[in-house]
Amino acid sequence: ELKLMGVEACKAYWRYLVARYSALNVLWAVAGEDFFTPDEAAWREVGFEVHRTGPYGHPTSAHSTAPHSGSRHFQGDAWYDFNLIQVGHVLAFKTFMATLPLADFRAHPVKPTVMSESWYE
Repeated sequence: ELKLMGVEACKAYWRYLVARYSALNVLWAVAGEDFFTPDEAAWREVGFEVHRTGPYGHPTSAHSTAPHSGSRHFQGDAWYDFNLIQVGHVLAFKTFMATLPLADFRAHPVKPTVMSESWYE
């Protein structure tokens, strides 16, 4: 959890990751399995730090909890280049396979969407 690490330590860790791996063909996902609502401003700071320090403009996103997309929080942010959707692994979430991509398709500004964690049971 970001609260345990703190924003400044998380940004420093990301500066290390960007410096270490930017020469490779990578995509950045600044967070994983997070709903962002309680820490939206803090995750936004981290995302902007990755964007600011990345020398090659690698695409950057965030992986949210199921059944959501990071577009819900960051669609308009300059650092947020594409949407990562997680449908989840609950039978009741299966319907989100159609509705989440459609919601991202309708979001503005338009950004690519990747189903990063599907309902694959």
